[in-house]
Amino acid sequence: MKRIVPTLALALVAALVATEGSAVSPPQYRQQRVIRGSVGASPLVSVGEVVETSGAYRVDVACASLEVARGVSFLLRKDYDFGGLVLRVRVLDERGNVVEVDESGITGDPVEASREYLSAALDGNPLFDSLSAGFFAPVTVLVRPEVVQFWNDNLADPHGNESLLAAEAFAECARESFLGGSVRPVWTTAPAAPRGGDLSGFVPAVVRSPGLFGSLWTTDLLLFGEPGTHVVLWFHAAGKDNTGAVPVPLTLAGGLTSVPDVLDALFHANGHGALRFEADRPVRLSARTSTGVPGGTTGLFTPGLPLQAAALGGTATATLQLGVDQHPGFRANLGLVNATPRTVDLLVEVTLGDGSPAPGFAPFPVTLPPYGMTQEADLLARLAPGERRGLLVRVRVLTAGGAAFAFLSEIDNGTNSPFYQPAVVR
Repeated sequence: MKRIVPTLALALVAALVATEGSAVSPPQYRQQRVIRGSVGASPLVSVGEVVETSGAYRVDVACASLEVARGVSFLLRKDYDFGGLVLRVRVLDERGNVVEVDESGITGDPVEASREYLSAALDGNPLFDSLSAGFFAPVTVLVRPEVVQFWNDNLADPHGNESLLAAEAFAECARESFLGGSVRPVWTTAPAAPRGGDLSGFVPAVVRSPGLFGSLWTTDLLLFGEPGTHVVLWFHAAGKDNTGAVPVPLTLAGGLTSVPDVLDALFHANGHGALRFEADRPVRLSARTSTGVPGGTTGLFTPGLPLQAAALGGTATATLQLGVDQHPGFRANLGLVNATPRTVDLLVEVTLGDGSPAPGFAPFPVTLPPYGMTQEADLLARLAPGERRGLLVRVRVLTAGGAAFAFLSEIDNGTNSPFYQPAVVR
């Protein structure tokens, strides 16, 4: 009998787990932990404790701004019903006001509207990867391949924890559909590291425009990917709101597809700006921008950048940094690209290598419209004259949930030869 008792005890425990499921905490507390571990992973969102009120249960979700609160209110279910036991969710803005989104007042394309609200809720969340919409799927939220773990008195785990894929946690919290059922989001795990390329991103600088000394600059686009890969491109012209940019689809014919003078060939456009891309399989994009010079051409290659390389406002990765020298005979143009469909405020500053202000330079703000791009020509002309080595250019994303890229194009005034430097996140 002494050998049978522990066996029976284990059998009883196994039966309890099999009958009741592995999670045995009261469901309202478990749901609060799922919300906290997914939506609440954002530094802009704080999920409170469960409180009992008026015969029901409630959890408050406090947000750092009205914009974030509207996004979170759009995303989350208002009530979670566990067979008569109800957990209600109340979303608050930075002033403690209750925020609810009236979907009857939302006009325009429902996919774009849903994408905008979801971006407001998720930008800055370390579990969020990117959004895909339109051509290859409905509104698809790509969540990073992480695990959300929380204590749940789980008999199947020695420590009482329950573990969910982050995508599963978001899907459990989110509403099944938006805007009267017209949009049904899909929550899925993003590839940890797509081989051979990216599914979305930007080529930060493309051009078809005259330059100094009578030059004409054009950009050739190179796309590397598997034959049959579908790519969609948008041209985001400098100095304007590019929300309505017209998409141009491409199908890759081979390992390398080249599009000479891409702005003229695909968009029938002049000027300069950035290219945004989405693909149904990983691709690499690169741009060669060049102009004719005596005896040939001069130019530079600009690699495509994944969305993950952008600086994110409201997070620890909100600052972009570049290094540059100030000396006669060269000029440095600063390119700034808004990677989001919302207006983004930036602050540009130049310092000495030790972080002290560069002589004569006053930090200045830049506001980029949705998917906007601009170039600050001859940035170092704002400094006091002289020759200085090891200057630091910093671009801070001030808008919570905003995302931006930056780059420097350093040009030799004597030869008109450019050198490209992408910013790194700090």
